[in-house]
Formats: sequence, structure tokens, C-alpha cells
Amino acid sequence: MTLMKTLSRHRQLLKKNALLLAGLCLTVYFTYHIFYGARSYTQLRTLETEIVQREQELFEVRSDREMLESKVRMMRPGSLSRDLLEERARIVLGYKYADEYQLLRN
Repeated sequence: MTLMKTLSRHRQLLKKNALLLAGLCLTVYFTYHIFYGARSYTQLRTLETEIVQREQELFEVRSDREMLESKVRMMRPGSLSRDLLEERARIVLGYKYADEYQLLRN
């Protein structure tokens, strides 16, 4: 009989506290997913960091492109820059003046 009374008492406690237990489980579930889920706070911070890095890369690529476009513009027939033409010819053909030194980079 004692076992039956104990089971009955546990069942009553479970019925009384079922809502509290369900709320506690839901709180633990959502708290876990706030910090470690696919759309979590840490994931948000990671994405924000990646966005900053990609924007920096985009800025560098755009500045390189603008530099190349300006060089191409200066080499067009209508606006040929003699200095740029000489520089490119010397690089491509390997010409140098007798009093010049050539520094090679790896």
C-alpha cells in the first residue's frame, strides 16, 4: 500500500506542477537556442564580422579596379600618356638606362 500511496502522491505533484515543468523545459530549450542555435547570437556576431571583412575586400578590389581603369584610360589613343607608355614598354621589354638598378621582388 505504501507504494501505491507514493505513486499517487507523485502523480498529484506532477499534475500540480505540470505547467511549471513545461515552462521550465521551454525556457531551457529557447535559452540554449539563443546562444547555440542556427540563428543564435553567436552566429549573428560571426556573420557581422564576416560582413566587415567582405566589405574591406570589396573596397580593396574596387580601388584596384579604379587604378587599372585609370591606367587603361591613359593608354587609349586619344589620351596616351607618354610616361605610362614608357613605363610599360620598359617593364615588358626589359629596357633600362645604364645608370639604373633593377630590384627584383619575389
